[in-house]
Amino acid sequence: MKYFSFELKRIFSSKKNKVLFSILTILLIVLVGFSINLKNSNNIKAMENFLNDNITVSTQALEAMRNYSSVPKYIVKDSEDLLKLYNSQKNALQNNDVKKYYKLQLEVNNMNIQHGQAGEFLEDENKYIKDVLKKGLDFENYPQAQLHSFGVIHEVFFPLIFSSLFYIILLIMGGISIASNFENESMRLYKTPLFHKKNIILANFGANVFSLTIWYLSAVAFYIVSVGIMNGFGALNYPSAIQDLYLVDNWKIDLVYLVWGFLLIFFIVSLGTLLSLVVRKSILVVGLFAIIVLGFDMIKNQIFMEKFLKYIPMSYFEPIKLLQNNNNLPDHALIVGAIYLLSLTIIFLLISMYKYRKISFRKI
Repeated sequence: MKYFSFELKRIFSSKKNKVLFSILTILLIVLVGFSINLKNSNNIKAMENFLNDNITVSTQALEAMRNYSSVPKYIVKDSEDLLKLYNSQKNALQNNDVKKYYKLQLEVNNMNIQHGQAGEFLEDENKYIKDVLKKGLDFENYPQAQLHSFGVIHEVFFPLIFSSLFYIILLIMGGISIASNFENESMRLYKTPLFHKKNIILANFGANVFSLTIWYLSAVAFYIVSVGIMNGFGALNYPSAIQDLYLVDNWKIDLVYLVWGFLLIFFIVSLGTLLSLVVRKSILVVGLFAIIVLGFDMIKNQIFMEKFLKYIPMSYFEPIKLLQNNNNLPDHALIVGAIYLLSLTIIFLLISMYKYRKISFRKI
């Protein structure tokens, strides 16, 4: 425990970490402000504009039909009914009654499906509308763009956290301390009788993971509470409308993201520790990691990479893609990815401990 406490004090007293923490805090505040500002983007007005376009097109089409006696009466009647529905939807939005708008949208979709228009998309939207109605929830303005805290966090916050830039920041904050110790020669202090070498790597790893976990949980809590106070928290069982994930409740996606953040912290810190023991230069550790992560981003969508993706750890960095259908990854990719990343974390730590025991230092 004394080794862990010693490492933890070093981490929190580091000027580098203080600067990075300050930068991340500023970015988090800006992100919260952006998410809150979404509420003021007047989505209702955009929906009204879309309806106005539909009303204009439908009115012109109906007038043209009435000028031709050859058009069957049932088609004219259907067009008249559709125009009435559009106008009713417009009135609902003007009264800020989003629930009535979507109830009418069910009828609009069913009419369009009968006429062979975009059946699969409209059927998916109908499932979404029926699910929200069944659960007795308030509708978001857009199924694909929630404003409330439990929905917007996996649409805005988590995608930013699970990005190459933040992977590199996490490495700098928690994965290069061993390399920094080599650079300033403080690593020799760990060879004194006060420290048992078998505990050094584990203490360093545990302290870095703990500090990053505290920051991660604090950032998530701050984001949820801040956006929730301004925009409302929404419902944990509200159905997300992410591609290929219709009717998946918010809490399931939020939980997967939250847990995956811990897995990535473990993996990145363990990989950084191993690289630090190999190259012993912090700038080289960051550079190698950046090349690995950014290089993978550049080539992952190439055809020749398809058969190799399931073997590459970075393929499992974004949990939302593991939840979706991906023929290039194994079945049950989320479970496979969790086991794979945890296994690599343990392997990296074991290799690091072995590597550290083999390092020789000058006597002091």
